[in-house]
Amino acid sequence: MPYFTNAHTAVVAVAGMEYEPECAVDGDPFIAFGWFNLNPNQRGYMLGNRRYFYWYAESVDGLVWGNGPYTVHVPRTRFVKCRDVASSTGEYIVRMQQHDTEKFPGGVRLIRST
Repeated sequence: MPYFTNAHTAVVAVAGMEYEPECAVDGDPFIAFGWFNLNPNQRGYMLGNRRYFYWYAESVDGLVWGNGPYTVHVPRTRFVKCRDVASSTGEYIVRMQQHDTEKFPGGVRLIRST
């Protein structure tokens, strides 16, 4: 099961996305979800067991991880929604990074870059 470990010194909020065929009705077969907060040195798990998952994280002190090519409109509050469905004003765009669990088993360690 994919996981995230917060190796940063501040709280980190994580959002994710994975393949969900039921969302294809809306044109894009992915479900996006977030935010779950991780305290420093805390580990959190994503439900699901697919080869690929997509993720984005930001810390309360302004650092960003992910920044990949997969754009998702997200609210600033907790959410679960099909990727292609706009839900409200006040959303912003995040750029999710793909993670291949066969090439990189386990999870993502969020550390401060120097």
